[in-house]
Amino acid sequence: MTTAQTKTWNFSDGWPETDGFPGYAADPDGTNPVVVDNLVIQPHTSNNNMGQITISVLDFSDGFTSSLRFRTNGSAGGTAELPVRRYLKIPVSGDVTVTIWCAAGGSSARSLFVSDGSTILGTLPTDGEQDVPKIFEVSYTGSDADLYVYGDNNFSLHKIEVTGTGASRLLSVDNAIKIPTTLISRDGQVLVSNVTSKTQIEIYNLSGALVKSVSVDQDASFDFNVSSGLYIGKINTSAGSKSVKLQVQ
Repeated sequence: MTTAQTKTWNFSDGWPETDGFPGYAADPDGTNPVVVDNLVIQPHTSNNNMGQITISVLDFSDGFTSSLRFRTNGSAGGTAELPVRRYLKIPVSGDVTVTIWCAAGGSSARSLFVSDGSTILGTLPTDGEQDVPKIFEVSYTGSDADLYVYGDNNFSLHKIEVTGTGASRLLSVDNAIKIPTTLISRDGQVLVSNVTSKTQIEIYNLSGALVKSVSVDQDASFDFNVSSGLYIGKINTSAGSKSVKLQVQ
């Protein structure tokens, strides 16, 4: 949802993935993030569970009630200020306040961080507070920057809101990474359309196992004779990545 100088990602309402989504496919090189509505999602390098969506009903102190959660499912690694996996990146153009409705994803001690890549702007420590609703607010003052949201262990994210003049960078579709390539499953084949550059197609089952990998540089189709059900297709290009659902009848 977008309002004047405010960008909101509500994982219970309006997010394209719903309960049962296993997470985004691994990105071994750490260079092909998934971009959803201008929110940059960097998966793990080998696990396929970053961004898993599951049911979680929590009542927050400001009156917000969630029904679903976005799970980071582990540590972001890297340095304290700059994560390398399992993080969200928010591009801003100036001063903003970032508010995160969240909860610890386990009972052991852990912290959620927001940084600008060189300085930690805020830390939310938790210990023995699994699934306890928290509202974490961090301010950034400066010019163009990428803000990172990440944890040193699993956290459940329920909603993220960015407000302030710097949020304007998030409000225009012109700032989104556009990947026009589409995937459609039909009659035992997958049709790949609108290919504009070398593209790697990876298809995963809901358990996160890779079942097909194909490289194309033009519109194409390939055999996909698998059991009926829901699959996740990941489209990897030099501009970034996106994931789509494939329903096989």
